[in-house]
Amino acid sequence: MKTRQGRNGWCIAGVLLALVATGVAAENLAPNSSFEDPPAEGSSFPPHWEQFSSGQENIMLVSYDKRTGHRCILMKAQKDPNSFKGILFKRPVVAGERYDFSAWIKNNHRDSMGGTTEGLLVIEWKDAMGEEISRNVSPKWDQTMPRLRWTRVFLKEMVAPEGAETALFGIHLVEDHLGGRGSYLVDDVELVLRSR
Repeated sequence: MKTRQGRNGWCIAGVLLALVATGVAAENLAPNSSFEDPPAEGSSFPPHWEQFSSGQENIMLVSYDKRTGHRCILMKAQKDPNSFKGILFKRPVVAGERYDFSAWIKNNHRDSMGGTTEGLLVIEWKDAMGEEISRNVSPKWDQTMPRLRWTRVFLKEMVAPEGAETALFGIHLVEDHLGGRGSYLVDDVELVLRSR
């Protein structure tokens, strides 16, 4: 049985097929996601990001081994048991919405991770007063992370809990009970709001 479509029907179908074929990319909500915006005067750290540390910061922009662009972040262990550090950005969120958070990571071949050095992604969901409601944590990576290629790590389809108004999206380095050594590189961070 043959069917005919009016001119408008074929036109709409053609537009829909074109949209599906081109695959419209979701907006990346991570600010300065490849660390390409230059630091402010008097600073050596990328804008829109914060760093935290239990001791030595040892977090810096470097121009070698970047995945894309001109620079990436290097995070170096403190060689101090149970120490921690990291970088993060803060964004408003909508309770009930789902978010994908990812970053590209590479073990630094110039100073490889060792001891109990580990990395992880963390999302801390906050209420209107800035109090933590809950958090999501990725599986940790360690010295087995490749040194010759970049690896993408994810927290996928994380649902903002009831009462969440903002979140801290962080990339952490922890050293556990023996203390760590070495460093890893971070580039091309992505935060995407999933469609419902």
